Amino acid sequence: MRMVIAVCLFFMSAISAQAATFYVTKTGSDANDCTAAQNSSTPKLTLISVLGCESAGDTIMIGNGTYTDTSIASLIASGASTSARTTLQAMNRRQAIYKPSTSSTGGHVLLFSAKTNIALVGLVIDGADLTFDTIKLQSSSTGML
Repeated sequence: MRMVIAVCLFFMSAISAQAATFYVTKTGSDANDCTAAQNSSTPKLTLISVLGCESAGDTIMIGNGTYTDTSIASLIASGASTSARTTLQAMNRRQAIYKPSTSSTGGHVLLFSAKTNIALVGLVIDGADLTFDTIKLQSSSTGML
């Protein structure tokens, strides 16, 4: 019985160790490496920089402010499954705003092409100045929240 419990605990810790949380805030620094960005006191500054750190199933916590990075959708890793989504989440609901310039996005704020299992939680996606869809899913993009 002890062997079974030990094996279960080992596999549970291995599964939970795979997903990481990264932080980005308007007071962060892109000079912080990916390991440092896993600590809320040493976040990255830009979405583009923090997206170079994450992989399938990770979470990116986004601090208050307006982020104007160029189109980021192609940089977001697809989630591993519907139960292990890659998540971009506002630290404070509706206080993190993603509003890139229209010229940098080709007319869409987020254009997901062949992406799966991604969750956007509590973010404001501002497409007020656009002439096309704010968020567009194409080429078999599924499992989005």
